[in-house]
Amino acid sequence: MVFRFPKPKPNFFSENYLNRHSAKRGNEEYINGLKQNPTSKYILYNNLNPLLKVLDKSDEVAYFNYSQISQCFTEDNVPIFLGIDEQTSIAYFAINVTQYITDHEPVIEKIIAENKYEFLPMRPHTFSLPPTDAAIVAQGRAMVDWNIRNVYCPACGKKTKIIQSGHKHVCPDPECYSNKHLNNYCFPRTDPVIIVLIISKDGKKVLLGRHKNWTKNMYSCIAGFIEPIESVENAVKREALEETGVIIDDIQFHSSQPWPFPNSLMLACYGIAKENTGEAEDYEELEDYKWFTKQEVLDAIAESDGKDPRYSNVDESIPCNLRLPQADAVAYRLISGWALASKENL
Repeated sequence: MVFRFPKPKPNFFSENYLNRHSAKRGNEEYINGLKQNPTSKYILYNNLNPLLKVLDKSDEVAYFNYSQISQCFTEDNVPIFLGIDEQTSIAYFAINVTQYITDHEPVIEKIIAENKYEFLPMRPHTFSLPPTDAAIVAQGRAMVDWNIRNVYCPACGKKTKIIQSGHKHVCPDPECYSNKHLNNYCFPRTDPVIIVLIISKDGKKVLLGRHKNWTKNMYSCIAGFIEPIESVENAVKREALEETGVIIDDIQFHSSQPWPFPNSLMLACYGIAKENTGEAEDYEELEDYKWFTKQEVLDAIAESDGKDPRYSNVDESIPCNLRLPQADAVAYRLISGWALASKENL
């Protein structure tokens, strides 16, 4: 069975148009010039929630400029350089202002109050932003989160120094193991996660699973972290077997999606069920998993409003056989792509 899947469109959070200029992050003169440029835009985060302006039908990012936010710059709280929009030459930075909000910093409080800005959770509010803006906000959140989590050297415990505009931490002790050996202690991490849609041999059904804390009848694709020294293909096979007891083959890569909760890269695949062992190895991972027909999936697509059922006040009393993930998630893209694809036996 060969499936002709629709060519995937860019996934949400993947349309980041900034030139990150990674080679220039360590050039202090260059970065300082960008920081002080009045056109540069700063995204503020309070407890990792971005500052937004709520509109009637959507949200927009509430940017600050250098004169409004520079009082928050310290050696331990540097503005993180995100990149430059090459079309406008505008530079973007992210800054953690959690402590300043707690301390009621007057300039920030005044601007927020006058403009009715709000610090709002990434979920669900980022999904109402234009995709390009959402991608930049997600990049900023991931970098702020990484800087918060890596204050101390994992090798010796000393407080690290932030360099390269927030993209690297170094231990001040020259004798530290981290300064003498090849390592990845000091750079931002991205956690690779496989997500797979398991398709039956005859192509007529897909296997979906659900977690116990999800909205009633919400099912999605099987997913899990890639383990050290493990290929994408082997991770897909392992997760499918562990969570559902199904042995899969004929794995096809679909697309990838950055996912800033907190900092993952979703690697989406299709896989064909080869054999069902009848027993999952990991009983704690999923509450349930079952096969759904194409018609059941098409009905779920028709009934979906595109929002995440976990955040959209779903009336669980209304009969529903299947609720799908939000339309902006690559899981939805996999499921809907299969349901809407043409197929032929070769």
